[in-house]
Amino acid sequence: MVVLETTLKNWRRRKLTLLGKVNIVKSVGLSKLIYNVSVMPVPKNFCDKVNKITFNFIWDNKVAKIKKKNTLIGERKKGGLNMIDLTLMNKALKSI
Repeated sequence: MVVLETTLKNWRRRKLTLLGKVNIVKSVGLSKLIYNVSVMPVPKNFCDKVNKITFNFIWDNKVAKIKKKNTLIGERKKGGLNMIDLTLMNKALKSI
């Protein structure tokens, strides 16, 4: 989780759009955790902490501009941004 925080902290200095931040979180941030989450049992509070870190990065530690988190997580066809929620990803990876 420290790796995720430092990675996102380095990217915070850049002026990124909302879509750019979502892409950074997905490609650079969460990609480092996905394999470990798929193999090892993960406590619920870990997923909550990671989600808090990623969503704080997206909103620059301010109040969210989109009321529902589902809008951000939803498909682009339906107006979402395809953001990853680690809790849902963990459930999906363990369902096999």
